[in-house]
Amino acid sequence: MSPRERFIGSRILSRKVLGSANPLAKGFRDTKQGCMDSIGGMFLGFILFALAFVPAWCSVRGVAEHSKTLEALPLLTAAQAKGQTGLVKVHGKPENVEVVPFDIACKEINAKKDVFWYHTALKEFREHPETRQKTVTRTVNGQEVQETVEEQYMVQDWQVLNEETQAAASFTLGGIEVLPRESDLRLTRFESCQDKGPETLGSKWLLVEYLPIEDVGDLVVVGEMVSDRISSGTPFIITDKSADELVADLAASESAAKWGLTALSVILFFLGFNLIIGPLLFLLKYVPFVGGGLRFVIGVVSLVLSIVLVLIIKFVILYWWLILVLLAGLVILVAVLASRRHPEAVEEKVAAETPSIGEAKPNFCPKCGDKVDTAEKFCDKCGTKLV
Repeated sequence: MSPRERFIGSRILSRKVLGSANPLAKGFRDTKQGCMDSIGGMFLGFILFALAFVPAWCSVRGVAEHSKTLEALPLLTAAQAKGQTGLVKVHGKPENVEVVPFDIACKEINAKKDVFWYHTALKEFREHPETRQKTVTRTVNGQEVQETVEEQYMVQDWQVLNEETQAAASFTLGGIEVLPRESDLRLTRFESCQDKGPETLGSKWLLVEYLPIEDVGDLVVVGEMVSDRISSGTPFIITDKSADELVADLAASESAAKWGLTALSVILFFLGFNLIIGPLLFLLKYVPFVGGGLRFVIGVVSLVLSIVLVLIIKFVILYWWLILVLLAGLVILVAVLASRRHPEAVEEKVAAETPSIGEAKPNFCPKCGDKVDTAEKFCDKCGTKLV
């Protein structure tokens, strides 16, 4: 128990008699329950296996690659961008900044300033109730009883009383109006102050972050330009970083998202594999000497298979067109090889059906139908003249 929490009380939510507390009966009951759980886990394993395809697909096609979009956009001055439409990347010194009055009240600074943006958070060290549940098993009158217990604690920690963020002020860049309310604001050169009281009940903790108007430097604005106004876009970013730093930050966050989805897919496949073969793993627990080692080996193999499967899925999603081309080429190759499988038999068949030069073709008498030679002038049977 943490020194910042104290136990209040507990109550039993439910009680279930499992059976005799005799070690033999208990062992049999645990074995039976474990077997049933492993069989039931197989169905969950198939569900996890199917769900694992989703993050694998999203790791390739589900993460928007804004970094590549921004890298391809030319960095323009306000004069160059004015009059254009569509997604633009503009930089320059803000002008006609809408003043945001802000009262700063902390020990370091106590004044009213005109700011471009601010964020405040006020916390108080409070005591609040917290409920937890746990399952315990104990022996009562020779019977093993399972109880679900609810415990209540009073916990002391910092609780947020109020938090406020002011959207960046509107401004212009060389005649281009920028309305940042819906933007992804990425500021690095802001000031801050805070008053953090002691960790005693009732103490306050104030955090203030702000950017004074006079400290606003060059900004990079990425967004959709319509009638010399930028108020939205995919993406819509306002930052005091350089264009190269912004692209690098976006690329890093996109890469982290892709790796996170890939890892999630591997984990789901791994859990799915192990749940599907759960009954086998359960039985190996009772194999002396080698059971534990076999379970470990199966776990390693499952992990390797999961990684390989995710890599194959990612490759198929990325290069499906190449796979189709290869399959079409394979079909054509098989067809060509099949047509050339027995060329000698084809030639023999053609030769057998084609009469040799000089060979007399058989004919028939027009009167009696008897077979005659084409070289004969009269039928040997009826004497009819042959044409």
